[in-house]
Amino acid sequence: KTLLFVAQWLDDRYKGMATLLAAIEQLKSIPEICLLVLGRGEDVKKVGIRSIFLGSISDEERTSYAYSAADVFLLPSVADNFPNTALESLACGLPVIGSAVGGIPETVRDADTGLLVPPNDAGALANAATLLLENPDRRKEMSVNCRRVALQEYTLELQAQRYLEIYND
Repeated sequence: KTLLFVAQWLDDRYKGMATLLAAIEQLKSIPEICLLVLGRGEDVKKVGIRSIFLGSISDEERTSYAYSAADVFLLPSVADNFPNTALESLACGLPVIGSAVGGIPETVRDADTGLLVPPNDAGALANAATLLLENPDRRKEMSVNCRRVALQEYTLELQAQRYLEIYND
């Protein structure tokens, strides 16, 4: 059961590493749980569970492999505008558990493409992760929804068309 955390800078206080680490403490009893970490910064091998630190990956294909290797994406930001990581997760069919801050609720549809939790709430993050990790059918349903939403609303062609409409207005 693999959790994924991605941040350009792991020590960016806005990305919620403190909340993530507190939630991991509550998830240690889940058998065979693993944290996959992608980003620049300190190695997080001391999280109390098995962890794999991939560092920074700039290749899109390799990045998609990291998303595809996970069961759930954790986005515990305390502040965020419209994080690309949420869009990348949707595109890879990976359900997101994210803080209900900034632009995250615009991307993550609660109970459809993932779950929203209050910011700085490690207990809620851990509970949501447990819920999805222990319910593979629910995770699969959300995975299908993630991919559908990504293809219907976030393709490059559609975004280009939307920009053209704005410029034309």
